[in-house]
Amino acid sequence: MMTYKYSRMEHTLREVLGKSYRGEWWRALGMLILCLLLTVPSVMAQGNQDSNTVSGVVLDEQRVPLAGVTVSIANTVLSTSTDNDGRFSLNLPSQTENLELVLHFVGFKEHKQSFKPGDELTISLIEDNLALDEVVVIGFGTVKKRDLTGSVSSVRSEDIVRSPAHNAMESLQGQVPGLDIVRESGSATSGVDMRIRGNRSLSDAPGANSPLIIIDGMQGGNISDINPQDIETIDVLKDASSTAIYGSQGANGVIIVTTKRGKSGTPKINYNAYVGANGWAQYPDLLYGDAYLNLRREAARTSGQWNGPEDDQTLFTTGEWQAYNDQKWVNWKDEVFHTGVVQSHQLSVQGGNDKTTAFASGGYYRELGTFKNDHLDKYNLRLNIDQSIKEQIKVGLTSQITHFDGSERASNILNRAVQNVPLGTPYDSEGNVVLWPLGREGQVSPLADEASEHTAQYKSGNTHVIANGFLELKPIQGLSVRSNFGANLTFLSDKSFESPSSIRRAGEFTTSRASVDNTQQSFLNWDNIINYNLDLDAHSFNFTGLTSWTQSKMNYSIMAGEGQLIEEQLWHNLSANKKDSYTIHSDYVQSQSFSYALRMNYSYLGRYLFTLSNRWDGASRLSKGNKWAAFPSAAFAWRVSDEDWFDSQTVNDFKVRLSYGLTGNSGIREYGTQSVVTGHSNAAFQDQGYVYYTYNNMIGNENLGWEKSASWNLGVDLNLFAGRVNLVADLYNTKTTDILLPRTLPTSMGSGNNTPFQIYQNIGTTSNKGIEVVINTKNIDKTNFSWSSDITFGANKEKIVDLIDGTDIIGATTRETESLLIGRPLQSFYSFKRLGIWQQHEEDEAATYFKDKAKT
Repeated sequence: MMTYKYSRMEHTLREVLGKSYRGEWWRALGMLILCLLLTVPSVMAQGNQDSNTVSGVVLDEQRVPLAGVTVSIANTVLSTSTDNDGRFSLNLPSQTENLELVLHFVGFKEHKQSFKPGDELTISLIEDNLALDEVVVIGFGTVKKRDLTGSVSSVRSEDIVRSPAHNAMESLQGQVPGLDIVRESGSATSGVDMRIRGNRSLSDAPGANSPLIIIDGMQGGNISDINPQDIETIDVLKDASSTAIYGSQGANGVIIVTTKRGKSGTPKINYNAYVGANGWAQYPDLLYGDAYLNLRREAARTSGQWNGPEDDQTLFTTGEWQAYNDQKWVNWKDEVFHTGVVQSHQLSVQGGNDKTTAFASGGYYRELGTFKNDHLDKYNLRLNIDQSIKEQIKVGLTSQITHFDGSERASNILNRAVQNVPLGTPYDSEGNVVLWPLGREGQVSPLADEASEHTAQYKSGNTHVIANGFLELKPIQGLSVRSNFGANLTFLSDKSFESPSSIRRAGEFTTSRASVDNTQQSFLNWDNIINYNLDLDAHSFNFTGLTSWTQSKMNYSIMAGEGQLIEEQLWHNLSANKKDSYTIHSDYVQSQSFSYALRMNYSYLGRYLFTLSNRWDGASRLSKGNKWAAFPSAAFAWRVSDEDWFDSQTVNDFKVRLSYGLTGNSGIREYGTQSVVTGHSNAAFQDQGYVYYTYNNMIGNENLGWEKSASWNLGVDLNLFAGRVNLVADLYNTKTTDILLPRTLPTSMGSGNNTPFQIYQNIGTTSNKGIEVVINTKNIDKTNFSWSSDITFGANKEKIVDLIDGTDIIGATTRETESLLIGRPLQSFYSFKRLGIWQQHEEDEAATYFKDKAKT
């Protein structure tokens, strides 16, 4: 190996002439010529190397060399990484004008620097405090993402607004592994159904498997009320360590929504608008023609009603057979579906000073659904204010009002379109809807409600008001005391009118029906939280203590009547209905909960991380003696990449996480542990009406306890190639025991409201196991162009492990989804596969299927 050293000519001459050769000029001249001969190739060699490379060293702000920094040349594919001494060297492209280096390193700001070929650079990177201190919201606090011990997925504002949906949760589809989001129906007014890591509970209570929603620190909100443009972050807490601080409310996971707040500085005004179309991404193709005929033949053959083509006419009604011969096939699905139109307009203002900051927004959203006469109008206003009274005192208010106006089609319209025989005439020669496309012996047309605006209408008007205020004190360094109090008020009004020719009443009723339902709901939430941070050299502690109180109330009333003489009045004059057809009903329910919890986060050298928590929950829904339960959890994380022996230029951050915890669920209907009575007013004696009471069909159970879920989670976090690749992987296993399930009792024990008695019991076990993987890559990150990729994968295996007496619970034959089968998922279809009618020569084989000696 040859090493060349270049020195300036004047230095060489002085060195040569200043030594012993000064008296011997000819020797000096000869040595000078020799030096020139040696220097020329040296300069040429060095010139060739320097003109085609750039090299240097990368340091932090304390002049410490940084290893593993990605160094690339802008607008090329050339890149390298610094070595353990922070040094790098890059060969240059043929194009040597306007060259620029781009440096990336996790925890530091991107650095760009121009250079010339042959430059030897010393570059200092500046820490990116935002990247280093990026936090995720956990229960009643925040934690640096790098110090997280549980399984939490975060979605930022820019990822939420990419989807033009009025419900922000729809935009999370595919972004959070383990989170399943399904729109409840194709109606514009429908909400979404959410599950985190599968179903656990078998309870029939509303929301028994739904995650807890926290909006700006307050429980019980509805994400559909929020304008997606107003959301700053959504954090999804999935494992027991993350959710245990919420106790029973967090048994099915927690979704925390943080809306935007004001920022000091010049007010910023933002307006966002879009118009688009929506429809069904995919739907199963339906059978027509010979394929449909063969299906009818096969169904009849298995029941012994078809033996050959000569029996085809017996498969159809008269109208169906005539339409079949005339080849009048119709795609009812295409007839009821339409292309929907969506438009949105959102305006916001954000600003403030060093004392007061505010964020205000207003918006309008309109969706014309995929069915005719199906639409939604949404109006929303928001005001978030924060006020610093003194350095140690801060108050704030989060407020929002949302109003929905909507109309929808009958809930069974899609079923009608799919189940109706694909034959008939949808419209007559004048374009009017044909109520009975195949005659009176056939089915009602799925288009029946479109005959006129007075055939059927379903209107809804909902108003939601949310106000949440807080007071925060910071009396000493590291200590904060905060009190949150919030109220969520909901006013619902649903109105419906169905004429005798509507889908729901045609062929069964000869009169119309009109109804008005009104519901008022209130939810109060009061949390008091103490947080204390303590740093002792290599030891860091965070202590959290809290109390939480919630109260829920609901008032419900319904008025209905039949026989409206003037259909154009719809529901506006219920007194015009038949006097003996009135239905009046009202109800009131209330429930409360009280909890207190403790949590400690401990970090040693930022390398070994521990989280311990316990929550004590009390629920009014459960019986005395079983109202309280404790839910502990523990988690550990090890940042392997911070170990002295770990040396990798590829892996920048490597963390292993392990957690275990216990959560609970009191998800039963209000007063489900008590035997209650129901009043009636139809009793009559000697022309006098009397009110009488009967037991409800639910019998009380004073021994009913909590449903409990034990979960463990193993996770890995990897940051590779200076932040260009991030990988998060989790394995989890959740076992839910003492499941709350309504058990139907034998009819010999009596009935309530003409239905067999039921009783809530702790019976059954379910299991959920799965894997989740998220890979984020920065493929190209240039000044004017960037390209990143997000890959998510999740798989969950859900099954029922045990039930009452270890046997399956088979539902009614008309409701196959009601069956609960051991070893199967919670929502499994149960039915028989029909092989056909056994013949006389098959009697011995058929006998093997008999379940008793009666040959049945």
